[in-house]
Amino acid sequence: MKAATEWQRGKMEYCRAQGPRRACGLFCTVLILAVLLAPAPARTQTIAPWPSVSPEELAYKEVPGVPGAAAVMLFREEVTDDDKRFATRSYRIKILTEQGKKHADIEIPYFVKRTEIADLRARTVQPDGSVSEFRGQVFDRLVAKARKVSYQAKVLTLPDVKVGTIIEYAYTVRWKEPIPDSIKNPERYLFTYTSSFLTEHWAVQGDLYTRRARFALRPVPKGKLVFSWRRLTSGNQPVRKPDGTVELEAENIPALEEEEFTPPENTLRASVDLFYMVGWAVDSDNFWAQQARQLSVDYERFIGKPKDFTREVERIVAPGDSPESKLRKIYEFVRKIRYLSYEPPRSEKEQKREHLEENRSAEDVLRHRYAYANEINLLFVALARAAGFNAVVARVASRYASFFDKKLMDMNQLNAVVVEVTLDGKPLFLDPATRYCPFGLLPWEETDVEGIRLSFLGDIYIKTATPSSSNTGVERKAELKLDRDGALAGTLTIQYSGLDALSWRLTLLNQDEVGRKKEFEDLVKGWLPAGSTVEITAITNQEAVNEPLLVNARIQVPQLTSRAGRRMLLPAGIFQSMGKNPFQSARRVHPVYFRYPNRTSDEIRIELPPELSVESAPPPRSEKISVLSFEASCEKQDHALRCQRRTEIRSYFFSLGSYPMLRNFFTALRASDDQQIVLLPAGPETPK
Repeated sequence: MKAATEWQRGKMEYCRAQGPRRACGLFCTVLILAVLLAPAPARTQTIAPWPSVSPEELAYKEVPGVPGAAAVMLFREEVTDDDKRFATRSYRIKILTEQGKKHADIEIPYFVKRTEIADLRARTVQPDGSVSEFRGQVFDRLVAKARKVSYQAKVLTLPDVKVGTIIEYAYTVRWKEPIPDSIKNPERYLFTYTSSFLTEHWAVQGDLYTRRARFALRPVPKGKLVFSWRRLTSGNQPVRKPDGTVELEAENIPALEEEEFTPPENTLRASVDLFYMVGWAVDSDNFWAQQARQLSVDYERFIGKPKDFTREVERIVAPGDSPESKLRKIYEFVRKIRYLSYEPPRSEKEQKREHLEENRSAEDVLRHRYAYANEINLLFVALARAAGFNAVVARVASRYASFFDKKLMDMNQLNAVVVEVTLDGKPLFLDPATRYCPFGLLPWEETDVEGIRLSFLGDIYIKTATPSSSNTGVERKAELKLDRDGALAGTLTIQYSGLDALSWRLTLLNQDEVGRKKEFEDLVKGWLPAGSTVEITAITNQEAVNEPLLVNARIQVPQLTSRAGRRMLLPAGIFQSMGKNPFQSARRVHPVYFRYPNRTSDEIRIELPPELSVESAPPPRSEKISVLSFEASCEKQDHALRCQRRTEIRSYFFSLGSYPMLRNFFTALRASDDQQIVLLPAGPETPK
């Protein structure tokens, strides 16, 4: 289940900070987000004058080692004072190319009800040193809204920005809520377990090369502040000053380079996380054990006792069913519960009219027959236990956003919920709360991830199964006719299975028929030359999650062939003719990261016109390198061509050391796709 569902519901986290001498739990996710975006200044904070611009900055023209860089961050400063409740942000950017002028559009995000942007100012410094203060209008733009939380941005555009201009902007932000009292005055509280409060996240590495940067945080006097970092070099790491302030000063920070197929950005960017810890955990293992025990109490309270669900289980399963059959039937039963989290947002008027009661237990979910996603998983646990299965809830880190770091004591890492069931003595991870997810499969972002089992006993750490290419892929079958002018027309059938089918079903969710067809029309057009037409005639099995997703289309390609004298050349890789090798460059900065292993299969039959015959077809080609393989062939059958192509990628993560192997494979695959079928017109050669 995606993290946004939990946050939107604001329920299953059971976040609270209770009064003196009471147990202190986890703090609210929304508050943490507000802290990340906007530690804010006190109203008495004075505005510092702009730092002077040096002759060196005025003369700066190019980033060392990065010719053509669009802009450079000359200086960046982010200072937070948790004790006095203010923070300041200031940035100085120089425009180096025409493309860099986009940085004149400034956007500052904030939470409306929790934070306030103040003292916003900006200016430009031209190459001749002339200065213009910004006097224009600042707009508010809505970025996102969920329930009662609005996420907005202050937006402004600096005028007269050109190559060589330096732009500067600075602002302060105010918190509208105090820092939790359990952090300010921990001596007033009796903590039954440890929790953490993320007060600041420093994204040290930005999208621009940074010459100088300074980050600082002054903690509350009694707060136990800890910090951790990733990808910082020696000498560019945070230090704690004698007064308790944590500070980081860094120089010559490279920009985060963009590449196709990279791991989550959070894992690549140099950054620092600063936390307040409350409680008595002595190390990270102890911290996670405490989280598992405490959360299990809250989840178990919602799940209830197996005996309360015995009668319902007796209606779902038959006495003679095998264990797997019983589990499958329970899985399908809970999948039919109404998924409120996947429905389009409803207005307040619509919500009042429907008047859906809150679910306080799994029994409520069963009675109401509706739920938010996590509640469906918890009902599944309740019913599975009533059927005699050992089933527990597990929290995992979705690898869509990041990877689980045990040393980082932040519960917000574990942003997804799965269910672990013991079947035939082996652990099986399921997520019926993800719509369209069939039994035995997890959504790709929950595969091969780590997390914790919410239990009082045994090993708390878990890891879900690694995805396999054996049950995920796409098959394309085409019946085409080639005319004498080199145009192609015919039918195409696309079949998606496994994670490919699940991904597409979720993409099409809540779209009408027109929108669904357009998704696939745009996809297929991307495989074909410009000017091709695609008509989607049917999309089948969209709701039948245990069947492949089928798409039928009619296609017309005005010109796929090229001429070489009298001969006509047709590419062997018809659906790859417009594609590019994504790994052409010999240089690679980041590991290669696909979503999941996969396989593709193409089977294309091309009927030739009577005027053309096959003079030659490329010989069969194949390549097997470690977890990568492909085979391709094209042969004449009667007065037609039959072309086949199969590829399989049996891993989704390739280290930098594996990149040459991956590049060689895709180079060989591209060469195979670029081979030409030579067609010859019938009859004698025309004299020259």
